[in-house]
Amino acid sequence: MEKRYKILRFIGTLYKILGIIVGCLTIIIMIVVLFASFFGGLASFGFGARFGAGSTLLMVLWAIFMDIIILLYGAFFSLGLYAFGELLYLLISVEENTRGTYTILSQKQ
Repeated sequence: MEKRYKILRFIGTLYKILGIIVGCLTIIIMIVVLFASFFGGLASFGFGARFGAGSTLLMVLWAIFMDIIILLYGAFFSLGLYAFGELLYLLISVEENTRGTYTILSQKQ
């Protein structure tokens, strides 16, 4: 049976690749934000001492909160892209199976 919808296969593959890239970028950005916040918190320790020791702790807690938000958003976005690519492949497979069934049933008559 011939392969149809080559451009949809390409788009599905492209979405799956984009999903993987977004997932990797999410992890990299999360690590960068975490280290930048921790090192920024340590660098501003003298500044935090002037306004109270709690401000440095707040910066660290804010960094952890932002990392969780970045991770959740990036995970949902990358999974959504990858799932859309898989959905295109699913629809193509349904079409191929339907066409195959129609071909088999029309030959028997």
